[in-house]
Amino acid sequence: PEEVIPGDGQHIVVVGAGLVGALAAVVLLRKGFKVHIFERYQDIRSIPSTGRSINLAVTSRGLRAIKAMGGGVYEDILGKLATQVRGRIIHMPSGGDVLFQRYGKDDSEYNYSISRIELNRYLIDLAAKEGAEFHFGHALSETSDFSGPELVGCELRFKRHSGDGATASGALRVKVNCPVIACDGAGSRVRYALRRAGLTTFTEDIISRGYKE
Repeated sequence: PEEVIPGDGQHIVVVGAGLVGALAAVVLLRKGFKVHIFERYQDIRSIPSTGRSINLAVTSRGLRAIKAMGGGVYEDILGKLATQVRGRIIHMPSGGDVLFQRYGKDDSEYNYSISRIELNRYLIDLAAKEGAEFHFGHALSETSDFSGPELVGCELRFKRHSGDGATASGALRVKVNCPVIACDGAGSRVRYALRRAGLTTFTEDIISRGYKE
């Protein structure tokens, strides 16, 4: 099947519903755009939190982005999701001693720690309330075509997955006549598609190690 997203100056497609994609969607929606978000995974709001939790340190740059959104978002995130962190514990090689290293001069200075998944859920919720159109379970293929003659526009090709996130449920082609913003992370399929079309070059070195604290 094929869908068409018009190029009337009002629509924007965002690929990726992570922190950057969800935040970008909220900003665009508040500027009056109609935002279509395509995300390869299922809706994380319906997935229980299990396994290792990765927290983020939110410092002044991130706080500026949150504060610029207005509408009580800054207060919500700091008041309900974030934890004040005044320093870190350093474990010494001896194994017995520990050292507390402050982030500031005293208790009045601190960073904020926040759960990545909880922040992502909050931003997706906010984007949905603002009117974003979400398409979960849509994995972009690097065969997507960005090589057309149009100044703006492309054909995005997706592999769709069912609610369990593992069972394929067909393919979808989307004729996009509006700007596309790639927010699909380090392994961006948009970037691979652009390279395949000869529109960009890049190199990547995959680290052989797994997750490291």
